[in-house]
Amino acid sequence: RVHKSMGGTLSDTLWYAEFEFICTALAAGSQGVPFMVSAGTAKPRDGAQDALGMWIQIPGATPQIGLLKNNGGTLAVSSVITMTLSTQYYPRVERTSATNLRLSVFTDAARTTHITGSPINYTIDSTITTLTTIQHSSDDGGATAAAWTATLDTMRIYNNLSP
Repeated sequence: RVHKSMGGTLSDTLWYAEFEFICTALAAGSQGVPFMVSAGTAKPRDGAQDALGMWIQIPGATPQIGLLKNNGGTLAVSSVITMTLSTQYYPRVERTSATNLRLSVFTDAARTTHITGSPINYTIDSTITTLTTIQHSSDDGGATAAAWTATLDTMRIYNNLSP
């Protein structure tokens, strides 16, 4: 798990992050958080810190991605989008208002073609604020070792802007 201060605070109503993502291996039952912005440096699923982000899991044979929110220690996750291993994706995580987070997953770098099930909108709490830290976690659900292999590259976060 890594975390780093963004050097500022994200807007409580309007920002988005884009990156390239490819997952090449994922053990059944594993989960993790490839991208999260948080109000502190506690683990993505732990602590009484506010956080928003994208999570990944493989409950069976098919990998899934979705959104997560942590409102002062109360963690919840959204519906999911099914993905394919070893396929390049171009996700966008976007706070569109004080109470909405959207995950769009595209098949092309120009971000014009959505994969099946994309986008998903997720109702979040307007009290999730003061997001100052970016985090990535290979697996923080109790596993003793990383259970998935992926690459996240070309991360860009735009504050007070919409795509």
